Amino acid sequence: MKNKTKLKYGNSEALLEYMLNGENVSILEAILYFGVQSPNRAFTSFKRKGFLIKKKTASMAKIMLRINKNLKCHTPKNLPVREINMSEYYISK
Repeated sequence: MKNKTKLKYGNSEALLEYMLNGENVSILEAILYFGVQSPNRAFTSFKRKGFLIKKKTASMAKIMLRINKNLKCHTPKNLPVREINMSEYYISK
């Protein structure tokens, strides 16, 4: 039987590293980019580790533009994305 090594770098750690690089992230991005199943739980975990997680509002249109730089993601045509506000999270320094 081969020795299996455990990965110490997972989805939440990748999300944390992304945020430590100064990037803002929304719930959608955390799920789509990193596969984090529960981003709010990850943010709580980061807070418990001593990171100061802040949030601000952004339009869904802005977040979708950011997502579409890396992924192909469409919203329904009749969805008013400019009028929908979402939260984006960042680590305060």
